[in-house]
Amino acid sequence: MMRARRYAAIGAALGLGAPLGLIALRRFGRGWRDGLRRQLIREALTYAYVTGSTCFVFASFGWMLGRRADQLVASYRVIDRLREEFTSVIAHDLRIPVNALRLQSRLLLEQAGDEVRAPRGAIERIDRATSNLAQMIDDLLDASRIEAQRLALDAAPHSLAELAAEVIERQRPALGSHAVELVAHESPRVLVDPHRFAQILTNLLENAAKYSDENRPIRVVVEPGEGGVAVAVEDQGWGIEADDVPRLFDRFYQATRARAKKAGLGLGLYIVEGLMEAHGGRISVASTPGRGSRFVIWFPAV
Repeated sequence: MMRARRYAAIGAALGLGAPLGLIALRRFGRGWRDGLRRQLIREALTYAYVTGSTCFVFASFGWMLGRRADQLVASYRVIDRLREEFTSVIAHDLRIPVNALRLQSRLLLEQAGDEVRAPRGAIERIDRATSNLAQMIDDLLDASRIEAQRLALDAAPHSLAELAAEVIERQRPALGSHAVELVAHESPRVLVDPHRFAQILTNLLENAAKYSDENRPIRVVVEPGEGGVAVAVEDQGWGIEADDVPRLFDRFYQATRARAKKAGLGLGLYIVEGLMEAHGGRISVASTPGRGSRFVIWFPAV
């Protein structure tokens, strides 16, 4: 409705110019000869008629166009809300059986000792598969919240070096044979949600391990810069093709290596970028095929 009124007001303002011009001509033409004045008045009336008709047409068209634009915006918001609700309901319904499977598989793992004849390897594969499925469900929910700009943060001043050390220590078993080195320079504190920071760094560490050969080291550097603090995750992996870099943070996009491995949904880096934007930060990447990649996340200082 606001757009329709705005367009109509512009048309009305243009339409008022014609009669005002006619009044001005009549006033200034009083001292002139009657014939010239009548000619000027006829021309002014013709101009007023043409201009007024044109402005009326454009104002009417602008009104209809504005109303249509308002309707499209309202429809988009309804669709966006329904999509978020649908994703939330589906994710919630999927999470119930997945959590049940994870619980049962872990109970079986606890009870299946060396002396018990049990298919321990099969149970471990079930546990890993359900964990991956649970992560996909969480990614879908986060992607839906980011798209709808409804991502909530519980931010407080923290040291990124301390948070990074905790995340690395927690993730070491999941990174296999990849050694992780943390280089932390003295840096100011930043406003950050610790849970979301752990999600960001975990995603980058897992990608570094996933797309690197065994025993290749991973380096994490925390350092101040540009009025904030940057955290760089460097690997010596396969690198990213130049054609993939511009679309690397697109939703559901998978780079060439990821497509070959058939890994994930292509939401990891999209979520990382959304979380960084929610913090007022940013993410960048530099990569050379065959030599590795360097992802840098930057947070503004408190």
